Amino acid sequence: MLIDRFGKKITTSDLLAGILALVPDFARIAGREKVHTLFEELRTYHPVLREFDGFDKRLPQVWSEKLDEAFRWLSLSCVVRDDGEFHSFGVSRSGSEYIKEQILPRFTPEQILEMREIARIICARITCDCG
Repeated sequence: MLIDRFGKKITTSDLLAGILALVPDFARIAGREKVHTLFEELRTYHPVLREFDGFDKRLPQVWSEKLDEAFRWLSLSCVVRDDGEFHSFGVSRSGSEYIKEQILPRFTPEQILEMREIARIICARITCDCG
């Protein structure tokens, strides 16, 4: 269980929102399935990603129910904006502002550093010029 700097539990949707908000320039991320695969790969090196457990590798794509649930919450709250066909997505401008003002301040400096590194990897490996 991931705990914030105030001693309260951090939800998986808050963790995902924080990571996505740190991806620079409102980049478009090339598909949720690529995030599932990347997070499963990076879990060994980035302990905060262990919150997204239960990755199923039997399917054609690596899949985590917890990560998918976090995506659903962020979509319902209009933080994540999809291209309509779910091939790419990004964080809405209002969502990014909310995350940076309300969610990121809850994380410890160590957690933020780790999340920044994950966001950097996302930007380097799975962002696109698709929207």
